[in-house]
Amino acid sequence: MYMYRDWTLDPISFTPANFSRFINTLHSNNQHWIPIHDAAIYHPNPNNASDAEDYFTVGDTQNIWLLNPDNSTYIGDVWPGYTVFPDWLANNTQSWWTEGFRNFSQIANFSGIWLDMNEASSFCVGSCGSNNVTQNPVHPPFSLDGEPGNVIYDYPEGFNLTNSTEAASASAASLSQADATSTPSTSSASSSSSSATPTATVNPTVENINYPPYAINHHQFPHDLAVHAVSPNATHHDGTTEYDIHNIWGYRETVATYNALTDIHPGVRPFIITRSTFPGAGTVAGHWGGTSLSIQGISL
Repeated sequence: MYMYRDWTLDPISFTPANFSRFINTLHSNNQHWIPIHDAAIYHPNPNNASDAEDYFTVGDTQNIWLLNPDNSTYIGDVWPGYTVFPDWLANNTQSWWTEGFRNFSQIANFSGIWLDMNEASSFCVGSCGSNNVTQNPVHPPFSLDGEPGNVIYDYPEGFNLTNSTEAASASAASLSQADATSTPSTSSASSSSSSATPTATVNPTVENINYPPYAINHHQFPHDLAVHAVSPNATHHDGTTEYDIHNIWGYRETVATYNALTDIHPGVRPFIITRSTFPGAGTVAGHWGGTSLSIQGISL
């Protein structure tokens, strides 16, 4: 992907011609290519005319993004930087979604689609990008695996567990890295004004759908429903709040993807796996469980 943006290829790594050769090689070996497609769409920097992708411009013109309660565009923060989210209840979203995959299939002939981040996820609380899109593209508000200061020393990237000398060396390097990054640094990976640790305060006497009158044992401060997800007060074009239908956002995306792929590849059963599901999703997709970790033999 180009800077984590959907429906793109990194021009440094691939040209349409050499990527087509790559796909043909896979197919000749009876293999398939299933790209990840994230739920969030990159919002361009309005001060940079060359920053906009065509599919954003079309979607913006057709007015298909989730909204804030005041009808402004809801803008979160995901892998590409500040992003918008399709509203599956808007009139033009399905045709726009289908066209995006159709155009992408012309340069990258996929065999199926792997849907990710479709709870829908966001790295900040609320519409944090509303006044910040002139900073795009920004880095996610945390360092990524493999970046300086966050080198992966775990098996298999850093060392082979059968080599005790290398294992000891890597473990020492990992501890040294942890010590070096345990205090705030001025060389933060994020150029965004958003923060990985929200500083919102809560007035328990005021009830609203972001802070409903029940506890969810959410370990991430400030313990509201908007942490790491699109905010419950995000509003759909029919006036429905995300609070009321949040659990089917990913399901509606999956159905829209199924419709798109059956349109693009008629007569072929689509292969789709999705991270967010809901009862009935098995009719259009398979489910994958997100990133799994194994700690002391216990799968999380």
